[in-house]
Amino acid sequence: MRPGAIPFDLRGAGRVLGLAFGQRSVSAAEVAGRDEGPVRAAEYSYSGDFLEDPEAFGRELREFLRREGFRARRAVVGVPARWLAARSRKLPPMSAGVVSGAIRLQAEREFSLDVDDLVLDFAGDPDPEAPWQALLLALQRRRLDAIVRACRQAGLKVAAVAPSALVAVSAAGEALRDGLLVSLGEGSAELLLQKEGRPLSLRSVAWNGAKPMGSEDAERGLAYLAEEIRRFLYLAPGARAQRGLLLDGLGLGAEAASFLGERTGIPVAPYAAPMGKSGESVPAPPRGAAAVPAALAGARRDRIVVNFLRPRCAPPKKRRVTRRTLLIAGFAALIAGGAALLLIDVERRAANLASLQDRLIALRPDVEEAEAFVKNNKRLVLGWYDARPRPLEILKQLTLAFPERGTVWATNITLSENGKGTLSGKAADQKSVLAVLDRLKSDRRFTEVMLSDMREASGSTGVVSFALTFSFRVVE
Repeated sequence: MRPGAIPFDLRGAGRVLGLAFGQRSVSAAEVAGRDEGPVRAAEYSYSGDFLEDPEAFGRELREFLRREGFRARRAVVGVPARWLAARSRKLPPMSAGVVSGAIRLQAEREFSLDVDDLVLDFAGDPDPEAPWQALLLALQRRRLDAIVRACRQAGLKVAAVAPSALVAVSAAGEALRDGLLVSLGEGSAELLLQKEGRPLSLRSVAWNGAKPMGSEDAERGLAYLAEEIRRFLYLAPGARAQRGLLLDGLGLGAEAASFLGERTGIPVAPYAAPMGKSGESVPAPPRGAAAVPAALAGARRDRIVVNFLRPRCAPPKKRRVTRRTLLIAGFAALIAGGAALLLIDVERRAANLASLQDRLIALRPDVEEAEAFVKNNKRLVLGWYDARPRPLEILKQLTLAFPERGTVWATNITLSENGKGTLSGKAADQKSVLAVLDRLKSDRRFTEVMLSDMREASGSTGVVSFALTFSFRVVE
């Protein structure tokens, strides 16, 4: 393996497609696995902004992949650094459980956009005992949604969406554990510094150096880029690059790597990878340079440090409340309310019962006293009703024997203690007197009923006076 080659491990890798977005192009590379041949790579240029119509862009991408012979359906997508907001910050000691909230708070201070419009992730290892370095990364949520929608329209299943530069250094492994990655693409260059395998700083430099090597324009452009690299390394947080790799997406060749190495004082080698059955180190094709590491990293999922599809500091998902849940909750609330009302009614009735029982207990002495009085004076009380005639009852029965028309009226009633009595009165005629006499005789409570006198009243015309005697007995 020649210097600068990257020892990728393709064991267990399936057919994976790598996509790398540029300013106006998409690089594509396919890893077919150890036994199925080399990497296939191509580049598709598009016009306009794919954010406006991701589905239309996805249909064009699908046709491009079909035309170029790509067959993989699992894809890893790399996004350029110019689409990202990146900040390198030293954070205080914290446990893994609080990292998500701490990163979101830091992002609110660092980034101008609302964090709800961003997808946040970070590179770094939280340390609960000492301060640690983190690279904060943010991608606009609408751009991530557009990428996923376009890939679905192209018939692809997206496994990861990550910064292209981080995917490249992750795939490099030990070959770039402490060093600098320089990735050249259309209109920009990306610089990534990492220390002990941890990305520390990421920057996008506006640069258009797609000029043939050997020309003055090419040297001038590379000299400008070397100055930007030195400035980037000077401002980087406490790290010194031991070596560098040049991921050349413009086809400038090994001369560009040597030139940058001379101007920066860091040995820079071309980015290359073993491909095919022989495992020989072959430089990545220029037009698919950024996509090759994405495809290879897709075969080694544990090497993808940042994945915006599954960010480590994603906000907690809000649980959707379904209609069924609402109905169950409403029914449960109804049952609970009914049970509460029933309990209140039972308690009210229990309180009333306790009050009545207290009243009964309070009345018990009076009841016992009344019962004792009745028991001791029963003969005296009942004798008044049982052994003596009932004067009121006699008057009542006599009154009932008189006709309702008022043709008979009493003038005198005499009652004795033995139930015998005399009734004197007047009537409109004799017939009315005899009718009263018959009624009294038919009542079994009157005995010995006799008409003792009946004559015409003096000084009146037709009016008769009468007198009758009777005995009254109580009928049980």
